[in-house]
Amino acid sequence: MNIDSVGTSTVPMSSRQSAAILRSNLFAERRTRPEATQVFAPDIPIAWNDRAGTESVANAEQAGGERNCALHGDCLHLHQVNAEVAELKRALAISQQELAAARLTIAELTKTEANLSRQLQQIAESCEQALHLAHHDELTGLANRSLLLDRLQQALAQADRQQKPVAVLFIDLDDFKTINDSFGHDAGDRLLREVGRRLSADIRCGDTACRYGGDEFLLLLTDIDGEAGVNAVIEKIHACLAAPYQLAGREISVSASIGAALYRRDGLNGTELLKQADRAMYRAKRRRGLGDSVC
Repeated sequence: MNIDSVGTSTVPMSSRQSAAILRSNLFAERRTRPEATQVFAPDIPIAWNDRAGTESVANAEQAGGERNCALHGDCLHLHQVNAEVAELKRALAISQQELAAARLTIAELTKTEANLSRQLQQIAESCEQALHLAHHDELTGLANRSLLLDRLQQALAQADRQQKPVAVLFIDLDDFKTINDSFGHDAGDRLLREVGRRLSADIRCGDTACRYGGDEFLLLLTDIDGEAGVNAVIEKIHACLAAPYQLAGREISVSASIGAALYRRDGLNGTELLKQADRAMYRAKRRRGLGDSVC
């Protein structure tokens, strides 16, 4: 109970014997002189002057204070809730901004990944192309001299382990200079490409066709059936190259001189085999014949 709301002078006392004033309400204070510094008990009606009365007033004030505090507590609690809601909304807005930024980052990373994958694919293709060009003739697509020499060394090493014959055929086109002079270098290149295509299509799996340089070609034959097998391949090559060619609107025929060398019989290493096959080719060119090509 709030004693300030009582319409009469109310002064709680400590006890009947001492009559000490605990406090007074507003109505009682207005009845005393403003300059008074002390309120005497006889001048003011006493509402409660015993211990029970004093305790009742104190309990009433405490209860009223508790109710007041409860109201203020509810207000404070509501303020805190509102503040927390506002903070959550702010955090949600920040989270949404961060989510949008994360989505943008993911989209950019996805795009970057696609670009990198495309670039890596292009690099891989470029490396593969560079490797192919490093080991193949650009005009005909056949193995070049470097690749042939490497495969020749491998073939000889395998022949030593497995005791299987290896042969090298040296092929040179006859009168190729006349074709270049008559039809032009473009026609000569077309002829070389066609010769390369025919040789590549006619050899066995495991053999290697190579453009050695100019109008010279080499065939590396592995696991060949000795001299008889070499001569059979030579006849087959002559036949496939003898078919007419279409150059500059005309049909022409081309022959080739072929020399051969067998491993161990004509040389014990790759360099010696190539030298002996080249010599056999020149002997065949002088004869202009198809036989006796194996030295």
